[in-house]
Amino acid sequence: MSKYVEIGYPIYEGMPVFPGLPEVKLEPKERLDKGDDWNGSVLSIYLHAGTHVDAPWHHMNNGKGIDAIPIEDFIYRKPLLIDCPLGPNGFITVDKLEEYEELNEADLLIFNTGHWKHRETDFEKYVNNFPAVSPEAAEYIRTKLPN
Repeated sequence: MSKYVEIGYPIYEGMPVFPGLPEVKLEPKERLDKGDDWNGSVLSIYLHAGTHVDAPWHHMNNGKGIDAIPIEDFIYRKPLLIDCPLGPNGFITVDKLEEYEELNEADLLIFNTGHWKHRETDFEKYVNNFPAVSPEAAEYIRTKLPN
């Protein structure tokens, strides 16, 4: 039996969002206790709030939007979690990637830098000083990994 793991942040009213973006709002509309036939609400959320995928359209006018990418493209059978604690503005390196023998078998790489800890405690650091994949490591992933 397959096991799916949710890796996103919960969505809730007032959740942290990137500075300048609209706040997440949940507006109750219908309520059973007020005589309506159902409970219903309107959720307003900017597409780049919380956990999200930047589809090609985000940076290319003629790129695919997230609505054009099949959900099956987001289901992975051999994900690999790479623990790589990094400080603000740190880089994931080729040396770090080469520590993982199973890298060539993976169809998804998930990097746990520990930076997520700043989301609730120091949001400015979270959005402005995040770790990243070094250009060399990005090229390594693009050219060396079959999946």
